[in-house]
Amino acid sequence: MEQKVFFNSKSGRVCGILKKYSGNVAVIICHGLTSSKDSKTGTALRNTLIDDGITTLSIDLYGHGESEGTMEQLTVSKSVESVVGAYEYLKQNGYDKISLVGSSFSGSVCIVAATLLDLSAMVLKCPVFDYAELLRYRLKEHGVETWKKDGKIEVYQTILGYGIYEDATNLNIKELARKVTCPTLFIHGAGDKMVPPSHSEEAYKMIHSKEKKLYIIRGADHFFIHEKHFNEVIKEAHDWLVKFARG
Repeated sequence: MEQKVFFNSKSGRVCGILKKYSGNVAVIICHGLTSSKDSKTGTALRNTLIDDGITTLSIDLYGHGESEGTMEQLTVSKSVESVVGAYEYLKQNGYDKISLVGSSFSGSVCIVAATLLDLSAMVLKCPVFDYAELLRYRLKEHGVETWKKDGKIEVYQTILGYGIYEDATNLNIKELARKVTCPTLFIHGAGDKMVPPSHSEEAYKMIHSKEKKLYIIRGADHFFIHEKHFNEVIKEAHDWLVKFARG
């Protein structure tokens, strides 16, 4: 059974799609920047995991889709609060084995969330590890200074406030990564030019999970536009979650 649900977080109301199966195992699925709970990856995963008796909750992060907030006020920390709200919602509804899936922007979101929550497993697809570092790389010093002066900038046809950069700078993501202990799979395209594979490689080295895997797909870009690459992503993520989500 699939239904739209709403629940509260510290940063406002969150909307999600709950694909429900009887039992106590669930996976929270997060999307990338400017995407939503209806992302291609999220949709494919929830359709395949239900066949294995795993409930999924695909959410709109803060400022996205039907969740409260604006893109101009978006930060990693507010998005983490969306994930924590989803986790608490599932706990209140009888799920005690909960895993997490993140993509791109929500990679850093999930890493922070993993230090706050008791997770059974985690899958990160082409994750941004250090978001402040990525923004500096893309905008260069002059771009960041202009952004600070103007207070906002247009990125991917959306307006982001300077607060997202300040917040990411204040997060000691490398120290936080060392606190991650749940089984974690990193999937990255070798040809990803938007978020270099080095983000997954660095995070993989830093986390303290006994069970961890770095899976690089040759020839794949950030969006895994070729069907064979996308299917490979879904298979790897599915297999990892089936193996570890039940704890």
